[in-house]
Amino acid sequence: MDPFVQGLIITFASLTGAGASYAGFWIIVGKKVAKIDDQESALADVNKECSDLRAALAVHVAAFADYREQALEKFSTIKLAREMEARLREANEASEERLNRAQAASERRLTDTVDRLTQQLDRVFGVALAFQNTPPSRT
Repeated sequence: MDPFVQGLIITFASLTGAGASYAGFWIIVGKKVAKIDDQESALADVNKECSDLRAALAVHVAAFADYREQALEKFSTIKLAREMEARLREANEASEERLNRAQAASERRLTDTVDRLTQQLDRVFGVALAFQNTPPSRT
C-alpha cells in the first residue's frame, strides 16, 4: 500500500478517535453540570420549604401571644400563666431548633454532593489534559 494513503488512513483514524473522545468528554461534563443544577434546585426547594415553615412558626408564635393574653384574663394566678408561657416558649424554641437542624443537614448534603461532583470533574479534566498532551503513537 502506498505510504501516502497509509498516512491518510492513520491521520483520519486519529482525528476520528480524538473527535469521539472530545464529544464523549463534553457529554460527561454536561451530565455532571446538569446534576449540579438539579441539586441546586433541590436546595432552593428545601430553603423555600424552611422559609414557609418559619413563616408558619411566626403565625403560631403570634397565636400563642394572643392565647397568653386570653389565658391571663381567664386564669387568676400569675404563677400558672408564667408556667404556661414558659412551656409555650420551650415548644417554640424546640420547633425553631428542629427547623435549623433540618436546613443545616440539607445544606451539608448538597455541599457534599457538589464537592464530589467537582472532584469528579477535576479528574475528568485531568484525564482529558493528559490525553491531549500525549503525542500520537506512530506505528
